[in-house]
Amino acid sequence: MVEYADPDLEELSAGQKILVRVGLDNELRLKAKLREAEGACQALERPDLAACVEEAAAALHQVDLKTYRRKIETVVSRLGHLR
Repeated sequence: MVEYADPDLEELSAGQKILVRVGLDNELRLKAKLREAEGACQALERPDLAACVEEAAAALHQVDLKTYRRKIETVVSRLGHLR
């Protein structure tokens, strides 16, 4: 278990702590990939999946990692059926 020396960091939620460890650069890369995935879903004429990716991005922004993961898993699962 990671303990932060800074009490303000220690008070963050588990999701916020993950984003701190990921770092801003990687967080921005992840958000860029989500935008790319949303566009790809639109190009596949799957607005339902694009909306799901958008919801995942919103969940990530709110540091709701449970919802983020569930939305991404839904998209991956549904895209797998297109093969």
